[in-house]
Parts: sequence; structure tokens; C-alpha cells
Amino acid sequence: MTTDILAALQSVDPAVLTNIVRQDQRNPDFELLDWTVQPLSHEKIIETTGGLFCFRGNGRTGSTKQPWSVVVKIVNQSQGVEGQEARDWCYWQREMLAFQSGMLTALPSAIRAPRCYDVMEQERSGWIWLEHLAETTPQAWSPEHFRRAAYQMGCFAGAYLTGTPLPDYPWLGDPFFRSVFADGGWWATHMALTNPENFWQRPIVQQAFSPVLCARVQAVWAEKIRFFTMIDRLPQVF
Repeated sequence: MTTDILAALQSVDPAVLTNIVRQDQRNPDFELLDWTVQPLSHEKIIETTGGLFCFRGNGRTGSTKQPWSVVVKIVNQSQGVEGQEARDWCYWQREMLAFQSGMLTALPSAIRAPRCYDVMEQERSGWIWLEHLAETTPQAWSPEHFRRAAYQMGCFAGAYLTGTPLPDYPWLGDPFFRSVFADGGWWATHMALTNPENFWQRPIVQQAFSPVLCARVQAVWAEKIRFFTMIDRLPQVF
């Protein structure tokens, strides 16, 4: 599949790419000289992630030559039941709609999203053209890196408790745990002891969960509605 997507990206309309790069460079006269596209490594958590790809090349304004790079993220329509409805926890079009809404350009605190240059909708997928952000920290984070990230995320969430209104769009998800652990969903199906393909049959799970611990987890799972109700009563943030 990655090979098919890469071939499609390699044949992208040069006029389309030029428009994207000019936005990235903040220069309407920027001229593309050459470019390549390669996949970026990433952890695929859910099936709707079709891939991340980086376009790199050289361009110029007048006689000044300089390199450029942008990223395109591919999102695919979910093949299962989950992810089809706008309120599902993994709704496949949510990221496209979030960028198109402009909501992500005005986040509170120090949290921000990459600049988005275009969202190209296909029949069963979409291409999200984004700013290429390079890491400035080591791959292995120190405790201080985690502290700083946690502090900024706390400030971000706290802003919605101190005056910043919660966003309200029809494609935002229902309360996360109610949605992701809903009866009939992926998690509920694989947690069920009556399912012959449940998690508990897997050797790696059996190594970590004794029969006693498994029973304790199942007891908590049986009370999930109670916990959902308690979470719903807490102050809500984005």
C-alpha cells in the first residue's frame, strides 16, 4: 500500500506542490527547482493512518537558492464499523475537519499544531499538507523533557477551566472512554472472555496477568459504566 501511495505522490501535479511550498516559504514568488518524496517512519496506532511522507527539494527566489521541505499525511477511511460516524473516537475524517475548521490555529497556552497548507479530499482518503517540524530534543527524553511537556499540557487543559470556551463541532468525539470502550467495539470484543480470540488467550498477556489479576481486571471492566458516569461529572477540558 505504501508503494502505491508513494507512486501517487511522486506524480503529484507540480502546480499543486508549488502552491504548497510557497505557503510554507511565505513567498508567492518562490520557484521549485527539484524535489523528492520519501516515507517518514511512524507508529501506526489505528488503520486510518495511511502514512507520513516528506517532500524535500531546492528552490529559489531570484538568484537566491534555498532548501525546503513539507509533509503530507494520508488518512484512510476506516474499514470496520468503528470510525465511520462523526462522534466515534476514531472518526477517520476528524483530523481533516479539524485543520479545515481553523480551530487548530488558535490553541491556548504553548501548544500549537503544525501549519496546514491544504486538505485534499479523495473518495475514501485525504491528504493533509503540513509544515515539516524537526525535533530539537534527543530521541531519549530526560525527566526534565517529560516535566516540561506535562506542564505545558496541564496549562493547555487548564485554559478550558479558566475562561477558554470548549470547541463545539459535530465531528468532535463523544466522551473518550465511553466511546472507545463501548459495547460491541474493538476493546469490548477483545476483553470478553466468551470471545475465543480475546486478549486473555495471548501468551504475552498470560505472562503478565495471572488468573487472579485477570479476574480483578474483569471485575473493574464490569463496572465500567459506573466509572464513565464519575468521569462525566468532572470538569471537562479539550
